[in-house]
Formats: sequence, structure tokens, C-alpha cells
Amino acid sequence: MYISSEENKTGLMILNIDNFKNINSLYNRRFGDNVLKIIAHKIQTVIPVNAELYRLDNDEFAVI
Repeated sequence: MYISSEENKTGLMILNIDNFKNINSLYNRRFGDNVLKIIAHKIQTVIPVNAELYRLDNDEFAVI
């Protein structure tokens, strides 16, 4: 989704990690949490400085 005006440009991106439940099942929830932290950090390094990263659900992130 992308909204634009002369004053403001806003976009929304939803990221879902496919089959993430398998990571928790194969290893454990603590390992899965560490994987999510790594993924969040990687996303943070590639989005613009003025963008915000949010965790929506177990395996979903949003960038605004």
C-alpha cells in the first residue's frame, strides 16, 4: 500500500515469514525468538531511517 500527497508520502509493507512454526517445532521457542531478532535487525538495516518496523504477529512484521 502506498499513499502520496504533495506533503506526505507513506507506504506500508507487510512481511510474513513462511513456515516459521516449523522452526519453533524443530528446535524450540527460544531459538525461534533469536531467529526473529536476527530477521528484525536485518530488516532494520535496509529500511529508510524515517521508517518504523513493527512486529504484528508471531511471524509477521510491518514497515511504515
